[in-house]
Parts: sequence; structure tokens; C-alpha cells
Amino acid sequence: MARFLADSTVLIHLFRRQPWAREWLADAIAAGHDVGVCAINVAEVYTGAHEHERPEWAALFQGLLYWPVTLEAAEAAGRRRYDLARVGTQVHLADALVAAVAERAGATVATGNIRDFEAYGVAVLALSSEPRV
Repeated sequence: MARFLADSTVLIHLFRRQPWAREWLADAIAAGHDVGVCAINVAEVYTGAHEHERPEWAALFQGLLYWPVTLEAAEAAGRRRYDLARVGTQVHLADALVAAVAERAGATVATGNIRDFEAYGVAVLALSSEPRV
């Protein structure tokens, strides 16, 4: 059994009913894999969600696991950003937190944009129109 933290890019494609995203989620669940989100994903999604969309988003999130942003994850994200900045690599705080939560949950980040996570050393599943579980 694998664990996947669904990044906001994948969640948005799920919500927009992109067949590849829905097939990936259905296949992952059918295979017995854990699929979850964290506070960062939820906040990013609700930032762009219209009021009439919020009940559907709430239903989606209730069907997924939830991994918290712990103190340890926050510290790890900050340390990693510091280290990367010292070698000239600027990374977004949200991505650093998602990567740290995934790492602590033993999860692979399922994303439509692997460049956001390449610098973290976390396991990444690149999803597009041809998903693989």
C-alpha cells in the first residue's frame, strides 16, 4: 500500500472533472492506497473557490485523509528553505510545508507540477493526462 498527498494542482483537476485526475484517484483508492491532503492544500484550494463551490470541496476533503502540519514539519520546511536559499534556490513556503508533511506521513506528493517539489528530496508522482499509480 502506498500513501499519496494530493497537491493542489491535482485537487483542482479533480474538481474540474478532468478524466485523468478522477481515474488516478479512483485507481489509487481501488488499489488500497491512502490519499490525503494537508492544511496547505485546503487553504490553497479555498483561496480560489467560489462560494457556491465550497460544499463540493468540503465533500471531497471529507473523503480524503488529513495530515496535519506539525511543529516538526514546520521546522523541517523552514530548515530546508534556509539550506536551499544558501545555494541560490528560492522555494515557496507552501511547497516546502507540503513536502515536509508528505515526508513525515510517509507519502508521495502527487502533483501536476514536479518542479515545485524537485528541490526537497521528497518522493513525487508526476501526474498528467496519462497517470500511473
